[in-house]
Amino acid sequence: MAEEQIARHSTLASSGGSHNRAGMAKKVVLFIGKLLVSAAMLWFVFSRIGLDQITTLLSNALWYWLLAATALFALSKWVSAIRLNHFFRAAGLHLPTRINLKLYLLGMFYNLFLPGGISGDAYKVILLRQHKGTTLKNLITATLLDRVTGLVALVMITLLLVLLLPIPVHLRVMAALCIPLIPTIARWALNRYFKLYTSLFLRTNVQSAAVQILQLLAAVCILKALHFDGDFAILLALFLVSSVMAVIPISFGGAGAREFTFAVAATWLTLPDTAKELAITLGLLFYLITAAVSLTGVVFLFRPIKIPENQPISS
Repeated sequence: MAEEQIARHSTLASSGGSHNRAGMAKKVVLFIGKLLVSAAMLWFVFSRIGLDQITTLLSNALWYWLLAATALFALSKWVSAIRLNHFFRAAGLHLPTRINLKLYLLGMFYNLFLPGGISGDAYKVILLRQHKGTTLKNLITATLLDRVTGLVALVMITLLLVLLLPIPVHLRVMAALCIPLIPTIARWALNRYFKLYTSLFLRTNVQSAAVQILQLLAAVCILKALHFDGDFAILLALFLVSSVMAVIPISFGGAGAREFTFAVAATWLTLPDTAKELAITLGLLFYLITAAVSLTGVVFLFRPIKIPENQPISS
């Protein structure tokens, strides 16, 4: 059964045309390239801090705060899945919430553990395009808009916290000017090019803000687990900046991207070594929590996700 399901996923991943050797070679090179980038980032980080301090922080971490952080992160992904389903429904595809959540978790697994192959978003589009009621173009647009909406909220909240950092005045002014500008441009672009989704602007942006707030609270829990009781503002601002960097697909599932950002930013801000070690440990633990939640999606690699006929539903 498991073998048949794996074969089914492989078939879906390759639909739309067989992979030629050049395409496979490109994927292998991309996969190896991302591994090398992650390895280089982690080498940079750990060559500048003591592993003993990181090990000590990890060994003394309070497990109940880490459990709370995991729960908050999982909740943020549930909200993200609901947001994506709003875009799907606007595109004409009506998925039950539970089916959409299963697809979302499986997509997370693909994104983190198979970054050299088909992405989670591409898998969902390939699977869902077989159903009537929407078009491939609408599915791709809905998926991309969901990503962009999440990124807009992330950048907005990041800019708000950046104002609290000890940075030059002109950088703070630039950040302050961008805060009202970004949603204005986003709303204009949605009205101009994606009228089908205009009614979702407020709802999905509120949901995106909720996602980022939940993940910020998860970061707070991680810091509490590491016995931190100081000023959270700077570390949370750096956490959000690292989240923006982790979105860029240049590393293996984001491994090393957060830690590298923390290390560079902490050095630039001349933070003490203890703060730098704490920030890097925060990045490591958040990545492990992300991996743990994403790993739950492997269940649906072996258990088929049955998608019902496309029809209007209420849940």
